[in-house]
Amino acid sequence: MSSYRFSTDHHTHDAILMCIDFRFSQAVPALVREQFGAEAFDIIALAGAAKQIVDDPDGIAIEQLKLSKKLHDIKRIFLVNHYDCGAYGGNKAFSSWEAFRARHAEDLRKAVVIVTEAIPGIEVVPLIAEVKNGQIALTSAENSE
Repeated sequence: MSSYRFSTDHHTHDAILMCIDFRFSQAVPALVREQFGAEAFDIIALAGAAKQIVDDPDGIAIEQLKLSKKLHDIKRIFLVNHYDCGAYGGNKAFSSWEAFRARHAEDLRKAVVIVTEAIPGIEVVPLIAEVKNGQIALTSAENSE
């Protein structure tokens, strides 16, 4: 039986808001650790991730992020959308890879504005979990068209 060390420190620097999709639930936190040096973070999983924020700017996603800030004093949020997201209708909802990426990048940009207005001083890192050659990779949604 495995055991894990319990931290008595009640603060963390980071939170991840990601989709509920099980195909990404292990890879996204591992890649955030690897690529950004995040050691501990709150994980908030909601179908569609950024779509939740854009569709309902005062809804559960913002409520949970505010709670994470209040309880754990987060400074940075990794906002992660992903390839083949069912909340967006899956890949079949897009005519091309470019259309998929453009829509997710647009929603992530809108979500960043909503989050930074709701939680002043927070840093938001918009990411897309893509699948390349059967491997999950996190790429920046910034500078995407």
